[in-house]
Amino acid sequence: MFEARKEAVEAEIKSLQETLSLLEFKCWYYSKAMEDGTEEYLQAMLPDKLPSDIQKLYDASHK
Repeated sequence: MFEARKEAVEAEIKSLQETLSLLEFKCWYYSKAMEDGTEEYLQAMLPDKLPSDIQKLYDASHK
């Protein structure tokens, strides 16, 4: 019983972490786009030319 619940909680945590990574990526993306006045530069970096810390967020949220 406890093992099954533990597995369910771990799966939920994984899902929530993916959602958090996506939100953190989007916050960075849109603040950078507003700062630059365009998304053009950012679009050129997708999917694998992002700064390393942001790339980790992007990868974690796009599995």
